[in-house]
Amino acid sequence: MNKLLRIMFASILLTTSVGANANLLSVELDNTSYGVGDTVVASVYFSDIEQDGLGQIPLAAYLFNLMFDDSLLAFDSINFGTSLDVGFFPSDQSSSLSGATLTIEEFSYGDDLDLAAMQTSSFLLASVSFTALQAGDELLSLSTGLFSDALGTPGVFDIIDVNGAIVSVTAPTSVPEPSVLSLLFCGLLLLAGRRSRR
Repeated sequence: MNKLLRIMFASILLTTSVGANANLLSVELDNTSYGVGDTVVASVYFSDIEQDGLGQIPLAAYLFNLMFDDSLLAFDSINFGTSLDVGFFPSDQSSSLSGATLTIEEFSYGDDLDLAAMQTSSFLLASVSFTALQAGDELLSLSTGLFSDALGTPGVFDIIDVNGAIVSVTAPTSVPEPSVLSLLFCGLLLLAGRRSRR
């Protein structure tokens, strides 16, 4: 009987404790390299999400910064993912640009069950579009601000690892154009050649 009580107590502790693994916030690019003038799409994903005794803890709110070099990239637009946009009311989504820092935030009005149904082990928070301005390599880096479950439970998403991405923009290669005089000379040679055949 005593052993059975210890097993039951241990299983209760395991099902109510919050996992200690780190969550991951990462940037994935749509290409490996870009040319000047190309559109660069950087998608920000949330993955490796903490587990509790009931499964993955649903994310209900977030705020983070995406930093970039504004001499290399120009911000164009942002599209939010759909994993927090559940329930009767749409989620509050906003972004603000201050210099070379883009602050991205979203707050869901959905409950834990709706959020858990929409969120897989890795899901898109937002996709950000830039225009490549000049050649060079740039690190798109992230800094975390706030990540919360639907109840605002303290400590749930305290440990978040971040992975940025390097954007490589290459300069356009110039192909030398034939000069007008060389084209004229070739044309005259062709005419002279045709004339000598007749």
